[in-house]
Amino acid sequence: MIAPYIVGIGGPSGSGKSSIAKYIISELGQENVALLPMDNFYKPLNEIECQQAQNEELNFDTPDAVDLAHIRACLKELKAGHSVEIPVYSFASYNRIPNVTHTVCSAKIVVLDGLYALSDPGILDLLDLKVYVDVDLDVCLARRLLRDIVHRGKNIDTCMHQWITRTRCDLEKNVTPTLHRADIVIPNCDHSKDATIQMVVGHLKNVLNTEAKAEHVSLSH
Repeated sequence: MIAPYIVGIGGPSGSGKSSIAKYIISELGQENVALLPMDNFYKPLNEIECQQAQNEELNFDTPDAVDLAHIRACLKELKAGHSVEIPVYSFASYNRIPNVTHTVCSAKIVVLDGLYALSDPGILDLLDLKVYVDVDLDVCLARRLLRDIVHRGKNIDTCMHQWITRTRCDLEKNVTPTLHRADIVIPNCDHSKDATIQMVVGHLKNVLNTEAKAEHVSLSH
């Protein structure tokens, strides 16, 4: 068996990481790509912490808020060809949904999508391709406001306070420096037209073709 090829997509909140991951899946086929979203791995909260989160007293804009060890374990299992059960996270309740998991089956290509995809040394060691989505932080803020207000029911004052006091500081400390760890940097543009994204897709198609040829040779012997 050929081990899955693991791609990590990192970059600021609102940069378009998830959209690029979905575009890769649409181009390569769902049967060939497994998606592992880092957003699902925010650490579970107890009752007191849940109340603090509702009052905006907890800081989620830090790698410490994410269960990076669990992500590493899942990547290792997927790399070994095994399926994994991952948590399902609710941004409305700031917590994992109790007793609910999502099955991610291993595939020829595994895509890890998240803020800190290129931050953790243990995760970096498991990645075959490191991608960073580079977008101006003002653009990220505009996209984040649209997402949080329209889709997550937050008000603009809360969103702006969080951005000014926590999010931007975290991005500048823990996310934007990881650009220098990337094998390729994508300026987030129109997915279908951006040459860098098409280069990534073309590379992954070559990976699939190479694996298919290797499997054919193996079966013929």
